[in-house]
Amino acid sequence: MATIMTVHGTGATGPEEGQAWWQKGAAFEHHIRELVEGDDGKLNFERLIWDGANSEASRRKAAASLLSRMQSREAASESYCLIGHSHGGSVIAHALMLGKQPLPNLSRWITVGTPFISCRQSWLLFSRLGTLGKTAYLAFLTFYSILLLGIGDAAYKDQRMPMGAKLAILFFLFVVPVLIVYIIARRRTSRRVPRSRKLTSMMSNYAARWLPLWHANDEAIRGLESVKRLRFSFFSRDFAVPLFSLASLFAVPGAILFVSVSGSAMSRIFPLLRDYIGNRGGYVQNGELVGGGTNIIINTGAMIEALYGVTKHLGASEAVASSAILLGLPASLFLASLIVTYTTIGVASVLSNGLARILDHLTWRQIRQSAYGADVIGESGLGAGTSPTWLGQGSPALPSALQAEISRVSDAAASRSLSKFRSGLSELALSDDRGTRTEFLTRYLTWEELIHTSYFGVPRFRMLVAYAIATSKGFRPSEAFRSHPDYELVARWYGELRSREPAAHLQASG
Repeated sequence: MATIMTVHGTGATGPEEGQAWWQKGAAFEHHIRELVEGDDGKLNFERLIWDGANSEASRRKAAASLLSRMQSREAASESYCLIGHSHGGSVIAHALMLGKQPLPNLSRWITVGTPFISCRQSWLLFSRLGTLGKTAYLAFLTFYSILLLGIGDAAYKDQRMPMGAKLAILFFLFVVPVLIVYIIARRRTSRRVPRSRKLTSMMSNYAARWLPLWHANDEAIRGLESVKRLRFSFFSRDFAVPLFSLASLFAVPGAILFVSVSGSAMSRIFPLLRDYIGNRGGYVQNGELVGGGTNIIINTGAMIEALYGVTKHLGASEAVASSAILLGLPASLFLASLIVTYTTIGVASVLSNGLARILDHLTWRQIRQSAYGADVIGESGLGAGTSPTWLGQGSPALPSALQAEISRVSDAAASRSLSKFRSGLSELALSDDRGTRTEFLTRYLTWEELIHTSYFGVPRFRMLVAYAIATSKGFRPSEAFRSHPDYELVARWYGELRSREPAAHLQASG
């Protein structure tokens, strides 16, 4: 008996039975059963149902489950084939990378419209740790830092001990334990990335059995490829300047108000003004400021009278001194505010520019991580491509004739949805029901409008998948398939795909 295992993609989880391509009772399974059979005539279908989250952690968890099923088939010496759509193909690639032993009974693994995500692990150990790990790590370092200071102080004061012995004690009591803990933690948090020898083995074992099927205009692949190249600013380079400049307008008045109500500030200023404050306002009694420097009216009056006294001390007449208070003081405040404001704007421009760049970087980083589903602690997504990172080669798109068929199916679905969408706009506009608005797109769109979700709705595409399986070890084409008018056509398409494979794949295939 030969088995076909299907792995659905992101957002496609559900019950085992249904009409989705991977579900039991769907048109895909019926069509494949008509075209393919095992060498003994029996054909079995299995489904890996995972949570379908756009999450690298979820994909790796699903990969571990898939590998367990594959190992069960290996133990039974049964031929099997894997088919993964979208990130279901990523699950398969992860499962192959997790395996420690070759899988000789894996006849074929087929990925359909799969955007393979490349991730990089952070070189910082602290970034790889979870909350508990970071807490334990910092507690450990803190404890040993205190221990080092205590022992170091005692050793330094011990004049009988040679300096070399002191350094040796500190090294073995602090450096060695910390180094051991660091090495253990780093090894435990390191993702098992295949080394060059294993990469060579994986390519030689699995490259020839891989068949990537993807449309050149697949929205998921092209969209995720473009995320890395997208560059535009979310934050204007001077976005913070208006806020800082507005705050600076209140700086001088605020400073004066603070001094006017602050007893501590007035206690420092009053000795400088005392000799210039007259007795007309009654602000000073027994050589001290009335109110202890906390009465805003007295403080303000005293400062104005002091300014008047300074002007008089410089030889000005009463008229000039009064004019200096009435005209010069507002002008001075205006000039001081102007200097503070423009200085603030200059400094804020520099700070705002740097802050905008940092925020843009962090925003784009978060967008990319969300798009890639890169949620593993200590890792960041780098990009997406049409080949697993451990194969390191691109892969050819589907034959142009088959791409055209898939595009027509997608376009036809889009045109049908457009007419339904247009007729439903009035319903959306007139409805006050929030649920109606929320379900609007779900009701009028079927997802067949996308090329990414249209592959399995094209009969000749299903036949191409069937041909790839039927020509693999443990499988064979049915008589109905051999006699089908399109058998030679899909055989030619398959040959075209294999002939355009990267050199590394051709070498692996022998």
